[in-house]
Amino acid sequence: MRHRPRTLVLIFLVCLAAVWAGLSFAVSLAYADDWRLDRTPAPVSTAYVVDIQQHIRDAELVYRIPTGRLEQLIFCESSFNPWATNGPYHGLGQFDLRTWLWAAPAAGFPGASRYDPVAAIWSTAWGWARAPGRWPNC
Repeated sequence: MRHRPRTLVLIFLVCLAAVWAGLSFAVSLAYADDWRLDRTPAPVSTAYVVDIQQHIRDAELVYRIPTGRLEQLIFCESSFNPWATNGPYHGLGQFDLRTWLWAAPAAGFPGASRYDPVAAIWSTAWGWARAPGRWPNC
């Protein structure tokens, strides 16, 4: 069967559109963590902050971080607000997506959201223990 040039072009364009749609979908899945319908942060209760501080103290002990340093770092980055955003940086530890995608699994939290406070605390501690200079502003 002989194909006409227009038919081949049409087939090529349909295939190209399918590949483009697949790539767009994959990228949207990668950035799904960044999408929130409600961008207004909820008020943070004192019980929540105490729980966060307990995880911080535990992470400092496990990773041998000087007492108070991790708490200072997380307060400086996000004021203990797990919904904090600053451009591409999100969560308690203000991770960009690229860093989060390798740091969270390495710290034991594969698939966790950057907005998960426990995952962010332990990932921040893991990262700080290996490279304290990664947070140059705090």
